[in-house]
Amino acid sequence: MNELYELTDEQQKAIEKGRGQIRNGEFHRNEDVLREMREWLLKI
Repeated sequence: MNELYELTDEQQKAIEKGRGQIRNGEFHRNEDVLREMREWLLKI
């Protein structure tokens, strides 16, 4: 497979960390994030 981008070690580690978090269910659904943002903005 030809790579389109060259990633730094730091970028590659961040991608691996994110993939691990997704595998472990450590993420928020977009709907939940938007609801939380709206609630927070209404308090300001």
